[in-house]
Amino acid sequence: MKFGADWLKKWINLPISNQYMYENMTISGLEVEQILNDLMIKFTNVFVGKIISKFIHFKNLKYMVYLVKIKDNINVKILDKRKKYSIGTKILVALVGAKLPNDLKIKKIYIDGISSSGVFCFFQDLGIKLKNNNINMSLQNLKTGINFFNYLYKNIIKVTFPINRIDLRSIIGIARDIAIIHNTPLPEILYSPICVYKLPYKHHIMIDHYEIPMQYISREIYSINIQKPLPFKIYQRLKKFGFKFDNNNLINIINYVYIETGYWLHVLDADLLCGNISLKYHSDINNKHIKYNDDLNIHTNSIILQDEKQILTYDDMNHIKHAYISNNTKNIFLGSLCIHSSFLNNSSIIIGNKEKKLEYLKYNIIPEIQLNTIEYCTKLIIKIFGGSPTIIQIKNVLFSKFLISSIMLNLDQLNKITGYHFTKKNVIKILEKCKFQYIYKNNNNFLIKPPFWRTDITIEDDIIGEIVRIYDCNNIIAFPPNHNSILLKNYHNKDNILFRAKLFLINQGYYEIISYSFIDPKLQKIFFPKHKYFKIINPLSLDMSVMRLSLWIGLIRCIAYNQNRQNKSLRIFETGLCFLSDTSKNLGVHQEKHISGAISGYTNYRAWNMPYKKFDFYDLKGIAESILRIYGLTEVVEFVLEDFSGLTPEFSTGIYISNKLVGRIGVLDTSFHEIFNLIDSVILFEIFYTKLFLNNSILIKSVSDLPTSKRDLSIIVSDFIKSIDIINVCKNNISLKNVEIYIYDVYYSVNFPKGKKSVSIRFIFETKKMMLIEQEININIKKCISVLKTQFQAILRD
Repeated sequence: MKFGADWLKKWINLPISNQYMYENMTISGLEVEQILNDLMIKFTNVFVGKIISKFIHFKNLKYMVYLVKIKDNINVKILDKRKKYSIGTKILVALVGAKLPNDLKIKKIYIDGISSSGVFCFFQDLGIKLKNNNINMSLQNLKTGINFFNYLYKNIIKVTFPINRIDLRSIIGIARDIAIIHNTPLPEILYSPICVYKLPYKHHIMIDHYEIPMQYISREIYSINIQKPLPFKIYQRLKKFGFKFDNNNLINIINYVYIETGYWLHVLDADLLCGNISLKYHSDINNKHIKYNDDLNIHTNSIILQDEKQILTYDDMNHIKHAYISNNTKNIFLGSLCIHSSFLNNSSIIIGNKEKKLEYLKYNIIPEIQLNTIEYCTKLIIKIFGGSPTIIQIKNVLFSKFLISSIMLNLDQLNKITGYHFTKKNVIKILEKCKFQYIYKNNNNFLIKPPFWRTDITIEDDIIGEIVRIYDCNNIIAFPPNHNSILLKNYHNKDNILFRAKLFLINQGYYEIISYSFIDPKLQKIFFPKHKYFKIINPLSLDMSVMRLSLWIGLIRCIAYNQNRQNKSLRIFETGLCFLSDTSKNLGVHQEKHISGAISGYTNYRAWNMPYKKFDFYDLKGIAESILRIYGLTEVVEFVLEDFSGLTPEFSTGIYISNKLVGRIGVLDTSFHEIFNLIDSVILFEIFYTKLFLNNSILIKSVSDLPTSKRDLSIIVSDFIKSIDIINVCKNNISLKNVEIYIYDVYYSVNFPKGKKSVSIRFIFETKKMMLIEQEININIKKCISVLKTQFQAILRD
């Protein structure tokens, strides 16, 4: 919303600059988006003057001589042919030297011996177009002598308030928060009943529902004149706010009070009401919707205001169909409904065919200022339109439930969360400054009750945030953590074991990312066409409407974002929960923790002494194997060629442990590049961390003092033969103990027969008791070669 600084200063007139006031508004949680200075219309030296006397020119009877007060000690004479202005009228005066639109400049003139020090001017003379030609305006409430240009166009503030800070949706609410920061008296609407005869009201109020806490206050005002002009000061404040004016000035005043106080009042034509008025709660399940008009249905769980014949309005009392006021209305019914905030959680309306959840904007949920606001509005109406008000009616049910609950704050918890040492004295000072009620108990505990306007403070964390805000974050000194705090404790705790994997990836140059758990269902369906996934009931948007089954989509989006910003070498990873369907689990949801990584681009992009080398499948496979090595699983892990949706078939591999799928790795299919707006290839892995068999015991082995013996073997086999099968055959035919066998090279060549590959195997023989005999090693190697030839038709390479 936007408003003029003068409106804010009506409620808090501190001796501070506007810029300092804007900074304080930021501390209040408001985002001061911009300071607007409308310079489309320019004029100078135009002031608000007050006519203090007048007489007819003694020589030229066509002119009237007006004596106009401009400032306390400055009176000027103005000659004008119009004789209609009376003494006491406030009017705009363009003094000599004033510059008006269309290059007009005011000069001093003499008429038959009397000089005129300026001219009277009007809005059209200043190039000002009214937003609504039916608005009547008066300058009577403006201060004599103010510079009219500065009043109109200087210091317009545009702000955005947090959705949870309902108290900041009004001018007085913002002023109140600034007053708290400066520790000055709070602005408030004081209860000051109008001194009139106790005029009785004609329409009695009844509440027919006793389940929702509510309070209704009303009064009637008779013999008002809505045709009277709107004070210019009010018009100008509404104009700066960007308000769309109504043809009815009373409606404009109701909206003015709402913007100023944050409290919504409704007004009806009292002459069109039939009998008594009742508040009812529509909760009839059999009749789910009540037809209100052609476009709007009242939904179940709505509050309805009606007379003895018809429904008048409902819920926030903003949509009025019957008894709507007009410019001919003479008698009005002024009402205010306050309901408990819990009502808004269960209610909605039907607009057309769409259901819309109720919002806080025009709902009153703070009963403490309800009576004061209706008195304030009554005075404003009578001051502008005249009239005679009746006494006030107050009806309420379950009013005790509006009472504010106390919240426990622990001083040690405050210091732990903030990392700063707040003393008991510090906390008490801030609580008193914020107008919190408190009781100090033993063990550094405070029992705190927030002020009535802070409906957003409901838990201990809210109070901690408020203390930090008032103390000022800049005053809290940040201390670096003690190095001991980052040492790994509880070494075998699963979270710490996961931390080891994350630390390894970081040391390898990978950056950790965090992505949303809810993703686009279209993208998820591409990767998991046959899987069931969970939809979010009230998603932020359609592309964030299902819970993820994998971390890959977030990783790919991050890669695409960076590729399109010319990042040539990308290594990223993420750990997080994925949500799988499992009927045996609570609510049918199995939360599974995953570790995923992705690479793209060049592995040595910034190395000046090495040629560029692009990442390939085996770079990431080595990383996945290293993570599994951290968990001691390299002996039982198996990489199996397997088709996964979204991966290139020749580089799509499942990671298995004891014939159980615990992960996958592969190159993203090029058909996905356009979908994700990718520029280069992407290689991905994912390990289902929850499925890993983590061994909590530590195995301690003695180190052999004897040297190891190595043998390398290269064979040519068909390319469909798996590496793990070759290793298993070798292990099963080695009679010696403590032998490590692994494949260190896989090689393809045009010199090989079609469909063949070269596999290089390394044997490392070790013993702890005695030296190995060369003959014994050779016997084992020959046996392996023989079995490989028989089982895989292997050819021994020279």
